[in-house]
Amino acid sequence: MPCFGAYNQAFSFKNNHLISLALVAAALMHSHESVAAPTFSLGQVVNIAAEQNPSINISRAREESASATIVTAKTYINPQIEMGAGPTSYRTPGGLGNNGNWGVAISQPIDFPGVRNARIKIAEGNVQVASLGTELTLKDVRVRVKSAFYDVLQRQAVLELAEADRNLLKDIRERVKLRVDVGESPRYELIKADTESLAAERDYHAAVVRITEAKAYLRGLLSSAIPEDYNVSGELPLSSSLPGMDELRDKINEAPQLKQIRAAVETSEANLKLQEQLRNPGFTVKAGV
Repeated sequence: MPCFGAYNQAFSFKNNHLISLALVAAALMHSHESVAAPTFSLGQVVNIAAEQNPSINISRAREESASATIVTAKTYINPQIEMGAGPTSYRTPGGLGNNGNWGVAISQPIDFPGVRNARIKIAEGNVQVASLGTELTLKDVRVRVKSAFYDVLQRQAVLELAEADRNLLKDIRERVKLRVDVGESPRYELIKADTESLAAERDYHAAVVRITEAKAYLRGLLSSAIPEDYNVSGELPLSSSLPGMDELRDKINEAPQLKQIRAAVETSEANLKLQEQLRNPGFTVKAGV
């Protein structure tokens, strides 16, 4: 009876140990599923790039800096206060009065309307140029992100084909090996199948490396907003139609590049007018005691 009790205790301990191992394995599987690589669509990737891309953030900072120059251009020049004091000396002895001398004066430079308006117009032109620069940068980043996204999808499709070829050649190699073992085929058939299988394995690993490179480039456009291990989902565009000539002309006339050039020309003209206005002497109101 004591032996039987010890056996039951050992058996119970073994069952508890197996149950604990099963629970630990289930927890590890659950944690692995919870930290699985996230998947991003084309829309999500473009939105992340519009918010996190460093080039876009730099362009927006320049636009904010240009906006601040409008406030500076509209601000009136601060008045200046002058104070002076010193001893008094007389040319003849016995002069009457205090031995000290002092004076206080205040002066206010006055901007002519032409100078002030030209300065404000230059600041507004700089804001327009910076805003169009941000729009250009945003479009350029979107184009590069879409191209990188479709490049990843294309390389994933190539990987699927390479994996299918590898599996097919492995199956063929096993069948050829079986025929060689039973003596139905010469041995060089197995050597040929091994060579083709190794070539397919090489192509498969090369396709995996190319996907890693494409994902790294796409992540570089998105900054650190996405983890290093991620997946993308989507479909490659099957076909695209080019717009007509009239539509192309309208789009060219409304292109941000041309708008930016026009804004830069207007800013330069305003700067020229400012320099012409500055040829005239300024006007300052001054009063003192």
